[in-house]
Amino acid sequence: MGRSNTGLKRPRRCVRPSLASSRGSSPLGGPWVIELFVDKLLELVDAYRIPRERLQPGQTVWLAVAIDERPGYRKLMTHTRQVPVVITVVNQEDIAALRTNLPRSKVLQRALVRAAKEAYAQDGVLTCTDLGVLFHHSPGRVAELIRE
Repeated sequence: MGRSNTGLKRPRRCVRPSLASSRGSSPLGGPWVIELFVDKLLELVDAYRIPRERLQPGQTVWLAVAIDERPGYRKLMTHTRQVPVVITVVNQEDIAALRTNLPRSKVLQRALVRAAKEAYAQDGVLTCTDLGVLFHHSPGRVAELIRE
């Protein structure tokens, strides 16, 4: 998912000057340190960036817990590795199902399962809280629908 060096040139030109003062010096250090910092910053941005071309109508990007992340009691999300995943919140099949008067709960159930499977295929895991936020339902309702 890395960008070519040409894709990095424009952000690099924007970030580098903002780190230096009007005299050309920086509290971070000299030019070599600034270059290293900018490289690491752009690597981090690139790791979590999903190209707009990859998104279809009805999709969104969400940070899911990495599939290989070990759970821990009272583990904070800030200490949990996350991966960006593309989730389909609504698609044409959902719209068609609603037009044929399929119960909304069934359409929602299919969408929840689809979202969880999409995240898993991208090495991420969505919690019931994640799904609740994405689909505007309580985590309890999400768990209930998934269990059915």
